[in-house]
Amino acid sequence: MAMRETVGSMRAYFVVSGILGALMNAGLIALGRANLVALSLGMIGMVSAIAFVYMGVRLPALVAASSAIAPRILVVTGVYLFLLLLVGLDSASHGAGLVVKSVIGLLITWYLWRNFRRLATEAATRAAA
Repeated sequence: MAMRETVGSMRAYFVVSGILGALMNAGLIALGRANLVALSLGMIGMVSAIAFVYMGVRLPALVAASSAIAPRILVVTGVYLFLLLLVGLDSASHGAGLVVKSVIGLLITWYLWRNFRRLATEAATRAAA
């Protein structure tokens, strides 16, 4: 039987992903002093990282309410990471690292999105019963 994520383990994923995302985006912001695109991407990523930490802190309430905000934030983060992947593919100097970070971020975001939906569906089913 496969291991299924609980609200507690998902909280940890959200908070850790948010903190790691904030650290990585701080590097983009530092590079952005000379590059407006890097600064913009870093700022968007920082907002996304802060949203992940917020969702981690508030996850039990978000799951219980089957909140639509959490999946939307995850989809927006996925779009951002896809754009970052495209920038990485286009960039010669920092491209490889950016591609790897973007792909890992996309996989984590997809995993969180899928499990949030499952937990919210289970919570709604329990509430209806």
